[in-house]
Amino acid sequence: DLEAAWALGFERRCGRLECGLAADLAVVLPEDRRDEPCESLLAPGSRVVATLCRGRLVAGAFPAS
Repeated sequence: DLEAAWALGFERRCGRLECGLAADLAVVLPEDRRDEPCESLLAPGSRVVATLCRGRLVAGAFPAS
């Protein structure tokens, strides 16, 4: 969230997905790919398959498409 990054004085380093900025994110494989994305995150069968910290893979792997 850019506003949160701005409040902390980090808006030049993070707060949005953009080339050259730090990024921490999780890659979630939804239980049912037809679900709405936000609802899929809360579904019991959805799994976190990869975690990135500062743009680097730190756990898991990207699923094959």
